Amino acid sequence: ISGASPSYHTERLRAGQIEEQRHAWDAKLTRYTGWGTIGLGAARSRESDYRSKAVSLSGSVNSEDRNTTWLFGLGASRD
Repeated sequence: ISGASPSYHTERLRAGQIEEQRHAWDAKLTRYTGWGTIGLGAARSRESDYRSKAVSLSGSVNSEDRNTTWLFGLGASRD
């Protein structure tokens, strides 16, 4: 625990008075093709005092001789 008053939280933690619960999920779908891959992902997290959402797009492209693979990805989150 960090913040402006860590000693207050440390005492509460020792006394067993801090309890928190988090619900989260993360999923990604990937399509495999002859030339590479493409993936779409999403995530969400929720606590009593915090919310987060995220999306992503990723992929890969193979060279014709399959000796080289180029990777790319984009992501955005809001919390």
